[in-house]
Amino acid sequence: MEEQDITIKITDREGVTHEVQAPTDMAMNLMEVVRSYELAPEGTIGIC
Repeated sequence: MEEQDITIKITDREGVTHEVQAPTDMAMNLMEVVRSYELAPEGTIGIC
């Protein structure tokens, strides 16, 4: 894990918790992190 990474726990719609690494140096919001790990089925997450 790099210094710029943080650990985030995300609970999906089925109640499964995923622990993911998110970079802090890329200015990603939570929606982008969820998409990058493909944790939400297509069409279930908003587009901003």
